[in-house]
Amino acid sequence: MLAFTHPNYTIEVKKDDVVKVEIYNQKNLGKFGSYNYVVIYTIDQKKLLITRFTVPLLLSDRILESFLSKKPRIYFKKQFNYINEEKFKP
Repeated sequence: MLAFTHPNYTIEVKKDDVVKVEIYNQKNLGKFGSYNYVVIYTIDQKKLLITRFTVPLLLSDRILESFLSKKPRIYFKKQFNYINEEKFKP
């Protein structure tokens, strides 16, 4: 199980609760850097956005990779570091 904590609440996700994963990678933009993020979809219709800002992925790559193994994945290569907020509206 993974637990995502926020000052006011905690979200716990069991491996069996994960329906699919979207992985977004950006082309390296030199001095603008790169921006990668993951969206985890759960069986109860939650969408969890994990970015390098919310979770330092370099520290947790192996944990997430293991946790999300054998789950359907969709990969996207982006040219611009923009997160479509419409995806996360209820």
